[in-house]
Amino acid sequence: MKRLPAVVVWVSMALLAASAVSYVYVWRRDVSKRREMREASYRAAVAAYRKDLPIRTTRNKLESYLRAKNVHFFQDREFRWLVDLVKVGEDDVPIYCDTAYVYVSFAFVEAVPHEPLKPDDLDTLRGIDLSRHMTGCM
Repeated sequence: MKRLPAVVVWVSMALLAASAVSYVYVWRRDVSKRREMREASYRAAVAAYRKDLPIRTTRNKLESYLRAKNVHFFQDREFRWLVDLVKVGEDDVPIYCDTAYVYVSFAFVEAVPHEPLKPDDLDTLRGIDLSRHMTGCM
């Protein structure tokens, strides 16, 4: 049995390596493009809510607006603020987590002092922004 010339082996390996590098480049470009598109849709959602819901809107009015639009929301605590969250998407997940959700976060200021983590209809909107939550992380 004849052996292949070393040049053929080296050229074959170089072509294989070039193909692998090309594949990784195209894959990364596509991932980056999808990430940019997701970020644009997240920013559009925040902009739409900011347009329709000015700062100092009461919690009652904001939640009525969300219910009227059939938007699912829930309440949570971010640092010391009680917030309403609306899920707008999912990000790529790091290898050490299960999920990475993206929410529009509506942060409120207490109108009058009340029990912590107990929302009041008179609380006023202080800001609308994106919030990312990862779950199932090691």
